[in-house]
Amino acid sequence: MGAMPSPDSASDLYGLPLDQFTPARGELVKRLKSEGNREEAAQVGKLRKPTLPAWAVNQLVRTQPKRIGALFEAGDAVAKAQTSGQANKLREAAAEQRDELAGLMARAEGLLDSEGRGLTASVLERVSETLRAAAIDPESRAQVADGCLTRELQFTGLGGFSASAPSPSRAAKRGGQAEADERRRHEVKAAREEEGQAKRELKESQAELRQAEKQVAAAQRTRDKAAARVEQAQEALAEAGRRLKSAQRGGK
Repeated sequence: MGAMPSPDSASDLYGLPLDQFTPARGELVKRLKSEGNREEAAQVGKLRKPTLPAWAVNQLVRTQPKRIGALFEAGDAVAKAQTSGQANKLREAAAEQRDELAGLMARAEGLLDSEGRGLTASVLERVSETLRAAAIDPESRAQVADGCLTRELQFTGLGGFSASAPSPSRAAKRGGQAEADERRRHEVKAAREEEGQAKRELKESQAELRQAEKQVAAAQRTRDKAAARVEQAQEALAEAGRRLKSAQRGGK
């Protein structure tokens, strides 16, 4: 195992390998407390560990800033063309956005999870969905841009974005319930993932506690052995002193 990570700030936590997030957060909390920054330490202690798709997006934001910027620019162009109703511009902007997204997803395929495995197709799909949301939605972009995302985002699309999409009124009639059902499924899935993440963090914390308790017990045993050796040395010194005095008396 490598040395315990020691991040300089809360933001640095989200750039670490996913399995280092929890121990590094604990290390940062400990350091902040030792420096007297208890309020900041409490805030850091509440930071959520990102889901795997969110972690992957964070790595792309941090390591591919130019491509992320290009994706956002393409998304702005799509939104502008959508508003102006320029079909040619919309097709061009949409194609550019697809190209930039494809480039980022190629990088995402090279990322490895905590077990050293490549990201699954379902994880990659959620990464793609989050990036598409950030490309066209200002609120989603604000959540993604600093590389500190904790959970993936849902892409809802823009009205008329797809050339084959029905009109907004027909889409609302046909897809309103389906969208509501999909949102609920997404929320249930996200809640289950958060529960699983919380369980994993609890397990990690319990393992850290057990390790710390073992270290304390080992230190106590070492202390006890050292104390016993000191006591033996003191007794030997006293005995040597008595023999010296006896020898001195016998020589007179």
